[in-house]
Amino acid sequence: TDFLLRVRQKLREERDTALEKMRDRYATKLRNAEKKLMTAEERLEREQMQAQQRQLESAVAVGSSLLGAFMGRRRGGGSGRRAVRAVGRLNQDRLDIEQAQNKAALMADDLHQLEEQLQTELSGVEKEYRAENVEFEKVEVGAKVADVEFVMFGLLWQAG
Repeated sequence: TDFLLRVRQKLREERDTALEKMRDRYATKLRNAEKKLMTAEERLEREQMQAQQRQLESAVAVGSSLLGAFMGRRRGGGSGRRAVRAVGRLNQDRLDIEQAQNKAALMADDLHQLEEQLQTELSGVEKEYRAENVEFEKVEVGAKVADVEFVMFGLLWQAG
């Protein structure tokens, strides 16, 4: 049983070392994937804010153009063209937001797959270093006369 305890302890130590190496190997990959996800999410947020701002600008431009038309300003002015361009930019903003959402979703999926891959490999290492997987073979070793050595020889006599 002492031997079995020592074997189990050694297996745990080797397993811990292997797990640590694997975590270290994946740490950089995970950090890079998280950075890419954060960048994609920041871009999405920035695109959404720009779209909101342009939407407000478009509403103001269209309103200004309509108000000018009702108030009798001259036709063919720049405000009508400005309003049309602003509405056109809104469509581009929607496309930009959609692209940013797709990119963020892709980065999140990549990170999730990387985490799953790490967990799968960690589970494999755990299974590999289980004590149940080690097969023991009982071997009886007979002592040979040449293997026996007397270090001390003595005689004890007790008066009785």
